[in-house]
Amino acid sequence: AGVVKELRVALGDKVKEGDNKTPEGIYFLEREIPKYRLSALHGAAAFELNYPNPFDRIHERTGHGIWIHGVDRENRMEKRFDTQGCVALSNNDVVELRKWVGDQRMTPVIIVDQIVPGQPLGVENAESPLGKRVYEWVTAWSSKDPEPYLSYYHPRFRARGMNFEGWSKYKRRLTRQYQSIQVGIDKLRIFRHGKYSVALFKQVYRSNKYGSDGWKRLYWTGEGPAVIDELITFRN
Repeated sequence: AGVVKELRVALGDKVKEGDNKTPEGIYFLEREIPKYRLSALHGAAAFELNYPNPFDRIHERTGHGIWIHGVDRENRMEKRFDTQGCVALSNNDVVELRKWVGDQRMTPVIIVDQIVPGQPLGVENAESPLGKRVYEWVTAWSSKDPEPYLSYYHPRFRARGMNFEGWSKYKRRLTRQYQSIQVGIDKLRIFRHGKYSVALFKQVYRSNKYGSDGWKRLYWTGEGPAVIDELITFRN
């Protein structure tokens, strides 16, 4: 996929709640904000981002309610940091954004303050090294050997109320209980940012006791053995 359009926005690098800065990273649209919740400052439309995402949480970044929205007057776009933490677009751009959005949870928004030469950014081919690591993770999961599978996970991983230690015990228990585990993925998309990457794909999971189908997002940091931060599964 190529670039559809470049948009001018106002940004900062968010660290804590109340700093009035915009987070940088890979985010997904959660929902369009209802009209009755918009003030004049939000312009023609607004969408909520999934901030803080798993990467933000393990790095103790706080805050909430980060939106992409329009403006009450177009000259606000001349002031780079006049957004109180949100992403401001011109009204024409935010209305056009609505046309591009299909399933909002599958629409990525990659936010950077500036493009750094040599730093990975944007959409990456599924045949890339990171794409191959995703398939290696799938193979490790399907092998029923929990140790290679768990070696991919970040030590500060959290999901379903479990930390890495709890997740490890849970997965080891399942591999003892299940006679077979088969995991397949389809429609893999890789999104890169200088800080981390996200793999989005459709997953089919089958065991002799349980099966599920859905879309999954995996957050990856670095290129080392402990790269997965957290996973989010939803149906479509």
